[in-house]
Formats: sequence, C-alpha cells, structure tokens
Amino acid sequence: MPLIAVPIELPPDVVEVRSGDVDADGRAELIVVSHKDQGRAPEAATVTVVHFNEEASPVRRWSVDLRNRPLVLDVESGLWAQGPEGIMQVTADGVRVAAEARTALRDLGRTTPIFADVFVDIERDGVPETVLADGRSLRVLSTDGTERGQIPLRGQGELSARVMGGVQVVAASVSPNWTVDDFNGDGIQDVMLVEGKTMRVYPFTGEGMQAKETVMLPVDVTPEDKSWTGKKGETKKRAVSVWLEDLDGDGRTDFAAQLWVTKGSWMGSEGELVFARGTGKGFQAPQRMSSDRAVVMVRPLDLDGDGAKELVSAEIDFGVANLTRALLSQKIRVDLVARRVTGEGMGEPLPVHHVAVPVGRRRDPSSELNSDLTGDGRLDLVTTMGESAVHVLRGTGSGFEDAPVASLDVGFVQGEDSLWVGDLTGDGRAEIVVWRPKRQAAQILRIP
Repeated sequence: MPLIAVPIELPPDVVEVRSGDVDADGRAELIVVSHKDQGRAPEAATVTVVHFNEEASPVRRWSVDLRNRPLVLDVESGLWAQGPEGIMQVTADGVRVAAEARTALRDLGRTTPIFADVFVDIERDGVPETVLADGRSLRVLSTDGTERGQIPLRGQGELSARVMGGVQVVAASVSPNWTVDDFNGDGIQDVMLVEGKTMRVYPFTGEGMQAKETVMLPVDVTPEDKSWTGKKGETKKRAVSVWLEDLDGDGRTDFAAQLWVTKGSWMGSEGELVFARGTGKGFQAPQRMSSDRAVVMVRPLDLDGDGAKELVSAEIDFGVANLTRALLSQKIRVDLVARRVTGEGMGEPLPVHHVAVPVGRRRDPSSELNSDLTGDGRLDLVTTMGESAVHVLRGTGSGFEDAPVASLDVGFVQGEDSLWVGDLTGDGRAEIVVWRPKRQAAQILRIP
C-alpha cells in the first residue's frame, strides 16, 4: 500500500521539526525551526507554526523571527520561553513578556534560541509552570506569574579562556539538574533535583510546595568524565542516559539508566540497563541487566498501549561475523530489543525487529518507533533502512511485522535530521514529515 503524500512548503534552512499544542485548542501543530547565518554573531532563529485540517493539508501558517535572543522554548498549552525578562509567550503577534522574573539569561547577550523541556503543567489545570534559575535560587513560577515555590541553592558556573591573538573569557551560569514528575503518585507533579547519587524531592499538593525529602539514587548519575582514557584491564561504568518517570504504570516515579561499561577502550564497550521501581518514598533495590553488545540507543516506549513501558534498545554485535558482513555490504545490522517493565521488575530481552544502518553515517539507526500510525493503539515503526523509501511496519504489541503495511519512495535518502513522526490532525493516527535539508519542499505522508 502506498503512503499518501501531501506537499507542503517549509522555510529555508530548517534545522528542527517538532509538534505541540501552540494555541491550546487540544490539537498539535507543526513547529519548524530554521536558522540564519549572522556572520561572526550567533545564528538567528525563526519559528514557523503550521496548522493542519483533518486531511493533513495546511490551512494556516505564521512565523516569528526570534533573532539571536537568549530564549529557552517549550510547548505546553502554548508556545512559551524562558528569557532575559522572565517568562515569554510566542504567538502569531510576536514575543511578549507573560511574567517578569529574574533569570540567568538576562546578561547573555546575543545567543541562538533553543528548545528544551522546561515547562510542565504541575497540577494539570491548564496553566503551565517552569523552573527558573537565577544563581541564588530555583523559582517555580506559573505562566500567569503566580509564585508556586522557591528553592534556595548555591550558584554554580563554568569558566574557560581562549587565546587567539588575545584572551577571550567565557563565563556561564549552570543550573542544577532538575526534572518534574509525580514522585509519590498523588496525581500532582513534584520537582526533583538530581546530583550524583542523591535526589532532593520537593512535593507539591493543593496547598503548594512542601518540605524537602532526600532520596538516594541506585547509581551515580554524574555526567561522564570526558578526560578519562582507558587503561589495560581497567573497567569504567558511566551513565549515558537516565529516566525518572513512571515506567511500570503505577503512577509513581521509577528510575532507569543506561550505562556504558568500558573495558580499556570504546571497542570494549558493553551495555548495562538499571531499573529500580519507585515506592513513592524512594526506590527499591536496583535490577541490573547486562548486554555483551554495544547498546547505542535506549527509549522507554509503551509498545502495546497498556500503560506500562518497555525499555527498547538498539544493539550492535561487534563480533567478527557481523563486522565482516558490514565491510562487504557497507551496512551493519542493528537489533531492536525490548525489556518489559512491570511491578515485578524488568523482564528478559525480547527481539522486536532489526534494521540495516549504513556504515559511518550516524550512531543511531534512522528509525522512529514512538507513534501510532495505523490507529490501533500500538506503536508502529517508521524506517528508511538507509534508502530513499520510507516504510511503515505495523506494531504487534510485542514487536513489528516483517512486511511494511505502507511504503513510498520519496526520491532521496532520509536520515534522523530530515524525518519526523507525529499526530498533526488529532485523529490518533500519526503522520510522517520528510524534507530535504536546505530545500523548502517537504511532504506529509499518511496511511490511507
């Protein structure tokens, strides 16, 4: 079955495509980010928002030139940003100050705007909150200006110097590592600050932020030491990805981490997954599962739509047989493996699918598996196999069918930087957006 293609025009110099409910109408819009070169100054950014009808045809679009202002953008019942003046809102009319506040961005000067997960609706009441760092405290502030809580902290920064015909000093403020999730399962999200093996939890109730609780983490999540060089016989474990979210479906925050186990050099790298079930007061004893293959990607995904997530990993066997096939075909086999997470813990690895990735193009496979394109409530796999054709493999709940349910040759090789999947029509079936870098023509692909 061929995919239906709807042509659309994108702005030039697209660097990122995402979606979100920009106008708070319950339907997601396509958000396109493009950059424009500014010579020696940081690149300027423009955000273009495209609205679609039920047939995935564009019906309205608007753009805002953000220039090179220091903005950290996010979509949460609107398009919001942390900015030099406080909380900013981006609409078709431009950028306005929604709530004045002191932020660490106030003295940055010209900076290319970025997107990050910095806004969240703590009480799910339609009014998002954000966590603002100003060097002396963290403020939990609603987009309407309401102060929800304040956390004292010791400021931290980074300094470096560059010498090239003179001295250039780089000074930056560094916020603590924070996240928001329903730690205790009471239906209201909580603020969590993570450092090393310790997590500080600031619970929220209907009365506001409550007293701090300190929780020990199963592993040290300090960022990896990039200066470490392997020595013969030496083994190092370091966390490369960490998740603090409900994985087993009980409504409380669980802990999961992907570790790289390095023995002497990266060629000796193996993967290890760690899972610890949340109790609402802390975490149970961790469960560890090792792999003798290189684990290049891990994603928590609900493959079967039952509310509990699987840890889906992309793993590569660097054995002689697989490497020999890769040298001959210029493609290497990447196996997708799922480990189901329940109240009993993390299950054994089960094969989900495999893809062939062109050697030397990117570390992650050019596949997307976090959306339902067929409307049956199960996640489907979109893959290009490193070719010009886009394939949709129907999800079974425990894996993916071998034969594509729909395909289309778009005429050029797709990659992670030019393929996006998400629901743009609000019908529960995701669409695929494909575009060619440096070109304005793009296509919306959907299953008939």
